[in-house]
Amino acid sequence: MSTPSRSSHICQQLAITLFYLMTFALGARVKWLDLHPAWFEAQFKSTWLAHLPGGLGSVYFSLALIETIVGLGFLVSLLKAEPFNGRNVWLKLSLNGSLFIFLILAYGSRLTEKYDVAGWNFLYFVGTLLIAWHIQSQTHNEKS
Repeated sequence: MSTPSRSSHICQQLAITLFYLMTFALGARVKWLDLHPAWFEAQFKSTWLAHLPGGLGSVYFSLALIETIVGLGFLVSLLKAEPFNGRNVWLKLSLNGSLFIFLILAYGSRLTEKYDVAGWNFLYFVGTLLIAWHIQSQTHNEKS
C-alpha cells in the first residue's frame, strides 16, 4: 500500500476508534453516575422489561456494563496502537459489540413507541455496519 493511502487509513482508523471510545465512554459514565434514572423508569415501567429479575434497575445496569465493556474494547484498540499497526482485532470486536448496543437501544425505543429515537438508532447501526465493513476490507486488502 502506498504511503499516502496508508496514512489515510491510519487517520480513518484513529478517528473511528476515538469517536466510538468517546461515544461509549461518555455514555457509560452517565449511566454509572445515575443507575436509577427517573426517565428510564417512566419510559419502561409498562413493558415486559419491568418484570425481569431485578426489575428495570438490572436492565439499566446491564446497559451500563455492556457500554463499558465495548468502550474498554476501543480503549484497548487504541492502547495496542491498532490504528497504526493495522491489526484491528479489538477494533473489529468493539465495532461488532457496538452493533448489538445499537440493536438493544433500537429495540427499547420501538418497544416504547419512540420511533424517532429508533430511527436514529437504526442510522447508528447502519453507520457502524458500514464502518465495520470498511475496516474489514482494509484489513483484508493489507494482507493481500
